[in-house]
Order: sequence, then structure tokens, then C-alpha cells
Amino acid sequence: MKQISVNPFRIIGLLADCSEKDIQKQKSRINALLSVGKDISSEYDFNALGHLKRSEDEINTAFSKIEQSENKLNYGLFWFVNGNHLDEVAFNYLKGNNIEKAKEIWQKSTQTSEISEKNYSIYNNLGTLNLYAAFSSNSIIIEFLSDAIKLKTLLIESESFSHLAHKIAGPTLHVNRKELKKHFAENLLNELTPYFKTGYSLSTFFDGIKDCDQEIISYLSSKLTDQPIHEIELSIEQGKKKRKEFPVEGFRIGSNLYTSTKDKLSILKTLLGSSNMQYQVIADNLAKEILQCGIDYFQEFRDSDTVNPYDDAIKLFKIAKSMAVGNQSKERINENISGLDEWNESKPERDKQNKIADDLLFVTSKLESFQSQADTVANAKGLVVSCKPRLVNIKSTLGAYDDFYLTVSSAVVNNAQGMLVAAVNKAQEGLSHAYDNTSKLVVLSRLKTIMTDAIEATNLMGTLDMTTEVRTRYNSNKNSLSSLKNQIDAVSAPRSTGSSGSSGCYIATMAYGSYDHPQVIILRKFRDNTLSKSFLGKVFIKIYYKCSPGLVKYLSNKSLANKVIRTILDKTIKLVNL
Repeated sequence: MKQISVNPFRIIGLLADCSEKDIQKQKSRINALLSVGKDISSEYDFNALGHLKRSEDEINTAFSKIEQSENKLNYGLFWFVNGNHLDEVAFNYLKGNNIEKAKEIWQKSTQTSEISEKNYSIYNNLGTLNLYAAFSSNSIIIEFLSDAIKLKTLLIESESFSHLAHKIAGPTLHVNRKELKKHFAENLLNELTPYFKTGYSLSTFFDGIKDCDQEIISYLSSKLTDQPIHEIELSIEQGKKKRKEFPVEGFRIGSNLYTSTKDKLSILKTLLGSSNMQYQVIADNLAKEILQCGIDYFQEFRDSDTVNPYDDAIKLFKIAKSMAVGNQSKERINENISGLDEWNESKPERDKQNKIADDLLFVTSKLESFQSQADTVANAKGLVVSCKPRLVNIKSTLGAYDDFYLTVSSAVVNNAQGMLVAAVNKAQEGLSHAYDNTSKLVVLSRLKTIMTDAIEATNLMGTLDMTTEVRTRYNSNKNSLSSLKNQIDAVSAPRSTGSSGSSGCYIATMAYGSYDHPQVIILRKFRDNTLSKSFLGKVFIKIYYKCSPGLVKYLSNKSLANKVIRTILDKTIKLVNL
């Protein structure tokens, strides 16, 4: 400890309780020796405390430091005094470089008696020797330091301390015990700082001195917290600046921020306590910045095909959570952790979506443009034909039973089938607008072609996958189309000239405008159930089918003739139904 090894009293070769006369006498002696170039030495060099070198400047500085009474006491608190015969015995051991024996002499006395005018010097001397021993190695020996602080503070607080103070600094000195303890603590701090900078744990230090004087501990705590707080705040600002400039480096920046501040934050927690407002504020600020580093890093790589930001981002989120103290900070961190976990859990699905992105875009664009196209069977079929290869690709990626795939495929079927039905319905409406049988035959012919194409398109749609609901609707529409096509085929089919039940009633059909007209159906039944059962009826049927095609061709566009024929047939039907 420098306060001991280069103490001004040691440099001038005197004990701290020497008189002013002794000081002046020693100054004269030293000057005389210096003038003739001789080495300066003293019986109180105590080489066991380390080799001492004296230069003329160091000697002059030492004398100047103890000119003031107050300074004498401050420096004397870190040196030795001679108050009784035990001090003389211990000094002799120190002169012989036997620190342990000197310590043993003084220690026995402090354990068996309280501080008094007879032994206050022993408390001072043992405290000084323990201070030196505490800092004599590469690391602090906390037991020696704790004992030294206890001995020195007990001495300062004792009634007998004034005797020591007046012996060192003179009877006129006013002793301010609080300021003296502060001075003692400041000198301790100067000695401790290099050890802390090289890695000595503050937590270990404060745990080791927890039973010492609380004023000393509070002062050291206050001084030692100022620096880590400042360093943490500076690190946060530097990290924030780097993060905003290089968000892609967010993980590295956040990790470095944590590494550079975790020990300092731990120190603050030990010194201040987790309930301390100052600690909570700086801990939450640090947690928020580390969290933001993780958020910015994640945002930079969330859509990357080569980097998965989850592992690194969640590390920063969890580090931030371990640091946060306030409920608001913890809630925000937990929300981000939950969101990140959800993102990670949905990653396989997102990867699939990315793989089908081009195919999906093609299908959706086709569906969009399809809405503005005319309602034709060709357009409906074209949608299915163009989308099918893309749907096959989506299916191979997502699987045949994937809900999203089935939804997309069903959308194609729904749209195509909807247009197809609209086209067929529109074609059917042409029958109601036909003004004569020829027009109706033309419409029927066109409708038959449309139905053939519609059935083909419907069968093509059936090769696509679809949801159960859409498949049910598809099957229903398919059956309806098939039924309609069968009806159209039956109406437009050429009738045989034979007498079988499947032969058509040409003249009746022409007169009533439809093969399935109720009156025509009655006549067909009369033909099949009555006429065909007798010889004359069969002859009539044969003559009818031989002559009627020609008559139909001749009379088909003559409305008056058709009217007359319908009147005759109506009366015939009445007779048939009697």
C-alpha cells in the first residue's frame, strides 16, 4: 500500500507521533548527510515493508507534506506510533523483517482489551500493518483489509483517539472524526482502484467488508457506483449509435454491449440493491437497448433466404429479460419473445409459401384477370388449363391435403365452373327468344355444341383437387350439366321413320314447337299404346312417317297452317282422352 510504503513519515525516518523538535532535528541531519553525499537511513525504515529509496526531492516533498497539523494526522493514520512497551517489542521484530511476529504481539492485546489511552497505539499500528499486508500481493487479501478497516474505524470513533490525534498533530488540532473517516476511505479507494481495474470483484470486496463501519462502506459504495454508472450509460449511447448506423450488426453490437456491462451492472446491484431506483433505471435502459439490438437485427434478416435470425435474436431477448427490473420493461420483452417464437414456429410454413410464391402469384393474377373476361366455356376451360401446372407445383410443395393448397385449387374450380354455368344458362336463354322452329333448331344445335364443350371442361376441372364443400357443389353442377345435355340430345336427335316407340311425331312437334310439349306426349302415348296394337293403326303410322317429313318441311314456316293443324290435333286429343 503506497500510503504506507511511501508515507512521508517513513521517508523522513520518523514515527508519526514524533514532536516538531524531532522533525526539525531530522531535517538538519538529513540535509547534512545529503550535502556530503551519504545515504539516508533510519531505524524506522522497516524494510520488511518494502525497499525504500530516498531522493532529495522526495525527502523535501515529504517534509512539506507534514508541515500542517491536519496533514500530519492524515498521514499518521497510515503509519506507526510508539505508545507503550509492546510497540517497542513489535518494532524490533519489524526491524528484523519479521512481520508475523510483530503482528502477533499487537494482535493479542486487541483481543483481550478495549481501546484506552494505554493501548490506542496498538490498534493504530496493527491496523497499519494489516493494511500493508492486505495489499502486499497481486490480489487483495480481504481478511486483512477487513480487520484493518475495523481497527482504524474503532480507533477513530473511540474517546481515546483524541489523545493519538493530539500526540501526532499537536494539542490545538480540532478532530473532525467524520472527515477523517472520509479521508481514510478516499485513500483506501485510491489503493483499491487498480485492483478493480484488473478484474478484482467488487462483489467479493463488499461482501468481505460487510461487517465494517457503515459510513466507510456507504462512502466507498457511492464512489464506486459513480464510475460504473457512467461507463454503462456511455456504453448504451455508443451501442445505440452503432445500432442505428449498422442495424445488420445488431447481434454483435448487442452482445458486445452485454459483455462490456454485465460485471458493472452486477456491481451496481451488489452496491445499491435491486430495489434501488437508480439501479432499476440503468438496468432497464440497458435491457431496452439490448432488446432493440435484437429487434433491429431480426428485422434486417427476417425475410432472408440465407440467414435465420431467430437464434441470435432470441439470445439478445433473453439477455435483456435477465437484466430488466421494471414490469413495463419485462412485459415488452416477453411480448417480443412470444412474437419471435411464433415467427419461428411458422417458419416451415413460410418457407413453403416462399417456394410457391411465383406459382401463387401466377394463379392469383389469372383469377384477377378472369373476373373481367366474357362468360364463355372457352375462357373457363382456359383458366383451368393455364393454372393446372402451377397447381401441380404448389401441390408438390405443400401436399395434397394442405388446406391452403386446397383453397387455391378450389378457387380455380369455383371461378371456372361459375363462368361455365353462366355461359350454358345464357345459351339456354336463346331458346325462349327463338321466333320459329328453324330458329329453335339452330339454337339447339349451338347449345348442343356448347354442352359438349362444357362437359369436357367440367371433366377437366374434376382432375383438380378441391375442398369437400367445393367437390360436392362441383358434382352437383356436373350432374346437372349431364342431365341437361341428355335432354338436348333427345330433343335434337333425328326421329326414326319406323313404328317403334322412339319415333318422333314430326307434324305434332312442328305444330306445337317442341318434342316434349304435353300435347305431343299424349299423341305419342296414343301411337304407342293404341295405334301400334292394331293392323290398321300400324298402317296409319307407316303412312304418317313416310309423308310427314315432307309436309313438315313445306309447312314449317306457315303459321296459319300450323294453327289449323294444332286445332285439328287438339280435337283429336280430346277424342283420344275420352
